[in-house]
Amino acid sequence: MTPEYKTVPILDAARRAGVRIADGQAGRYEVKAFCPFCLGRTKNPHLYLNTEKNRFFCQRCGEHGNSVSLYAKIRGVSNKESCESVLIDFKIKASQTIL
Repeated sequence: MTPEYKTVPILDAARRAGVRIADGQAGRYEVKAFCPFCLGRTKNPHLYLNTEKNRFFCQRCGEHGNSVSLYAKIRGVSNKESCESVLIDFKIKASQTIL
């Protein structure tokens, strides 16, 4: 029996973590944002949020991952702690797994 998986939308995770979203889209499934990891060094958005795969990638500093790891890196917590926080923030049942 295959477990049911629940994903957290990357845009929701980014907004809740305080990422500044740029105006407009970068592509069909991508939204540009200002990278919180290299923000002080650039005035242009280099962080791409893929809304189809719920993944992020900064073309400047190379940070990458999924919605839970983005939340964890910004908050300075482990992925496990981030996952627990996301479960509460997004009202996801504990029996479901986050990718």
